[in-house]
Amino acid sequence: MSLLLDLNEDPISDLNEIPTAKGKRLTNLEKDQIVHILILNYNNNKLGREMMKQIASKYEVTRLVISQIWKATLQAIKGDERPNVHRKYKGGNKSKVFDLEKVSSIPLHL
Repeated sequence: MSLLLDLNEDPISDLNEIPTAKGKRLTNLEKDQIVHILILNYNNNKLGREMMKQIASKYEVTRLVISQIWKATLQAIKGDERPNVHRKYKGGNKSKVFDLEKVSSIPLHL
């Protein structure tokens, strides 16, 4: 086995083909679009063959992500609710409230 490097080849271009560990995080709009596509293709209590696979490749996520969205949608439909698959994570750090009197009462050790 030879481990020769091709100096004419761009090594950075190969990095773009490596999949990331976390994958893509879908926006709320993309999730709504996926729900809409899934509902349109839901006939006689069945989803079209290979539909999840096609949607997953279109949005560049795994079939598992589409399956989780579909399960949440079905549960909402069975409960006569509007499907809500929006992201629950808001992100960011929580702000901290300091009581200035307590902070000023702490002795300084110089």
